[in-house]
Amino acid sequence: MTDIEELIKQHDRLKSELAKHYKEKEKRLEKFRKLVEEKRKLYEEKNNIYEEIEKIKEERNKLIQDAKKERTKAKEYIETSRKLLEEARKLMDEHRSLMKEVGISLRALKRMIAERERRIETNPMDPELEKKAVMEVFMLEEKMKKAKKALEIRSKALEVYTEVAKYKLLAKTHRENAEKISEKIDELSEAIKNRLTEVGRIREKIKEKNEEIKSAEKELDEISAKIQPLKEEIQGLKKKIHELLNEEETKREMMVKELLKAKVEEAKRKMMTGGKISLEELRLILTSSEG
Repeated sequence: MTDIEELIKQHDRLKSELAKHYKEKEKRLEKFRKLVEEKRKLYEEKNNIYEEIEKIKEERNKLIQDAKKERTKAKEYIETSRKLLEEARKLMDEHRSLMKEVGISLRALKRMIAERERRIETNPMDPELEKKAVMEVFMLEEKMKKAKKALEIRSKALEVYTEVAKYKLLAKTHRENAEKISEKIDELSEAIKNRLTEVGRIREKIKEKNEEIKSAEKELDEISAKIQPLKEEIQGLKKKIHELLNEEETKREMMVKELLKAKVEEAKRKMMTGGKISLEELRLILTSSEG
């Protein structure tokens, strides 16, 4: 086997090896690209969760303000009911005080006044007794006025107690609303906590993916490190093969020239000695003369 054949064989073997390395590099590059895409998706997922968290926080902040308003309303109604209750109790104290002064029910007073008025009208009395009876009626009427006033005050107190119940109910309603909103706030806080846990999980995945990408980059560098020397070696072999081919071509051309020269010399010798020459030999002599 000639040197050129050996070099060509070596060249083909290295090219085959280089093709295998390129195929392996493409495989590793595809793996690298896949890992980078997976990492991109993880970042996208993480960012989407952060956007969700921001929206939940906005909703929670709004609910916190709503709960605060409800508690403020409840507090205001409780304070109003407390003041009204105090007013109602004062009215009831005033009612009891008046009724204590009267010392008898309004119905009994009416009956007593009616009896005394009838007695005055039906029984003749001397002036002194009549005057005394009239004074009793007057005193009873004064007590009746106080009793009526006491009843009015009691009626007013009952109205105020009704207002107290109304404001207490309003306070309870707003307090319950605040509690319901607080439950919703707790749910949103739990949702934020869960999403932050998910973010932590994704961060761990990104960390793992970074390690995988780093390993894939290393694998790419390793295969690239194998490819470059092979390319240089193949290029060197190509150069040697071309040089050897050029040398062979030069040698062949020189051999052809020597052969032609010998044929021309032989043809000239024949022609000078009167020998018979062929048409081809004549053509060689003429061609060499032109050269």
